[in-house]
Amino acid sequence: MSIGRALQHESDLEEYKKQVSSKSRLKLLSPNQQLQVARAAKRASRRYDRSGNIDFDWPADVKIKLGALLVSKLIEAARIPPENDNGILEAQPAFYHTFGYQSGRKYGFITPSPLLTAKLKKEPVYAALAKRLPMLVEPRPWTGFEKGGFIEHPVPVLRQASDKLQVEYARAAADRGDMDQIYAGLDVLGKTAWRINRDVFDVQVEAWNSGKPIANFAPLNPEISFPPEPEAGTD
Repeated sequence: MSIGRALQHESDLEEYKKQVSSKSRLKLLSPNQQLQVARAAKRASRRYDRSGNIDFDWPADVKIKLGALLVSKLIEAARIPPENDNGILEAQPAFYHTFGYQSGRKYGFITPSPLLTAKLKKEPVYAALAKRLPMLVEPRPWTGFEKGGFIEHPVPVLRQASDKLQVEYARAAADRGDMDQIYAGLDVLGKTAWRINRDVFDVQVEAWNSGKPIANFAPLNPEISFPPEPEAGTD
């Protein structure tokens, strides 16, 4: 259902792109902003179906069928390339469609193959490495307590804004203009380009691939000693 809903959002966005007069302005927006614009345009236009009824949503069965089709195509196309060092000579499926029972009902599950799981242990997906990756463009200049920095993710100027009293003091200082020099300093830091320290990066990659407990890296195969099981009949 969620995959079909995402397809409908993409369809709404493409339909709205055909209606706008200046497509270049829409291309400047982020994908999330484009989706918000498409939803707003759809609500404003109040699209009607052939029967004259308001048609805001695709039928649930259409979303389910489209989502199932895309998942099946993913299972067919996703393959792990062969690796000669482990004796595998042909590409292997990355996912399997299996079935199981929960509360007496039969469900379908998409499970990763053991080869994919082993590969992810050594090469984690980039999205899981950090909450927010470094920006490719300069951040927005700081002009307020929550106005600046990331373009799509609004964040407060305070790194830890959980203390309400601290937030109130910071907001009051910002309203008085006492934070202007701090904003200027943050803008200078934000304009400093970042780069990867290859020496440090190579050491971390080697430590990660070794599977050993180095620094704060957990071991790949930890040796956990379990206490002996109690004898049968003991409380």
